[in-house]
Amino acid sequence: MKEPKLTPVGFISKVHGYKGYVVLALENITPAALKTSNFIFVEMDGLPVPFRIEDLSEKGDDVIVKFELINDESQAKKIVRQPVFAEKLTVREDLALDWPDLAGFTAIDTSYGSLGVIEEVEELPMQWIAHCKVNEKEVLFPLNEQVIVEVDERKKQIILNLPDGLIQVYLEM
Repeated sequence: MKEPKLTPVGFISKVHGYKGYVVLALENITPAALKTSNFIFVEMDGLPVPFRIEDLSEKGDDVIVKFELINDESQAKKIVRQPVFAEKLTVREDLALDWPDLAGFTAIDTSYGSLGVIEEVEELPMQWIAHCKVNEKEVLFPLNEQVIVEVDERKKQIILNLPDGLIQVYLEM
């Protein structure tokens, strides 16, 4: 049986009430994107465990979720602070790729120009980071909705608007 490709979407931040509801803090995804899922995978003992979504509502940037079979506060506390994944969701509505899929794409900054090929995409707490070689020096830059201007899957290019001076900091080291 083929295991579904999972996308990290956040973590369980806290219990909400006493009926088994939890607050899901989202990273790199919108609450609306989760509404199409029937299951969310919660990491338990290092493995993703599927939980059927019984109820889901938005609260600011967070989502309040009630899972089937978790019916009280003590059961909900067992999954607090656990990473959460969903099946192959889009990280942005206009991007049908996951952040790690951008490895191998050519990165182009609107100010600096071509940065070269993204060699690696790494997940750090609360942030995805891309690695490129520019003039023989390793350059790291964030991947998020604020810096991405356009992704061209056909040309394997990503257009970025990186913070002023970020590339120069690496090149002057």
